[in-house]
Amino acid sequence: MKTIKQIADEIGVTKAAVQKRISRTPLYTQLSPHMSIHGGTKYINEDGVNIVKSAFGCVVKGMDMGIDTMDMGIDMGIDTMDMGIDMGIDTMDMGIDRVDKLLAIVNEQQRTIQSQADSIRELTAALEHTTSSLKASQALHAGTMKKQLSDGTMSPIQPEQPIEPVKQGFFQRFFNR
Repeated sequence: MKTIKQIADEIGVTKAAVQKRISRTPLYTQLSPHMSIHGGTKYINEDGVNIVKSAFGCVVKGMDMGIDTMDMGIDMGIDTMDMGIDMGIDTMDMGIDRVDKLLAIVNEQQRTIQSQADSIRELTAALEHTTSSLKASQALHAGTMKKQLSDGTMSPIQPEQPIEPVKQGFFQRFFNR
């Protein structure tokens, strides 16, 4: 068991610095089971001393191997995360490329549809013009016909009389004479 002064001397800091550091959480919570007070003096056991030294960045015997293992684990975790992030980015890039291709197809289809709509508008305008011309021609023709009928220059059309077929004999039908 060591006092705070002894620990401060080993670390190379003041007693006040050690006292201040161990009075804050989370270090205080970690040290509580390792501290005891005898005659008004705080004593800390070996495990607690190692915790205080590690809080000040000192390498503690037996803990340096654990730190190396922890560093290696952290490095592996970071590498795994980097790999996962890279894979996610690659997947997103492939998705973006696919979306870009689909957008290009959609844009081409929109241009085609727009071109077809323009053609339909042009044909509709031409058809409307033709229709109005035909109506004018029909009205003119109707007026001319009415005038000719009223002047007497043209006789009204008489319904056709049915034509009776000429009877043919056997030889006429056979020889078509």
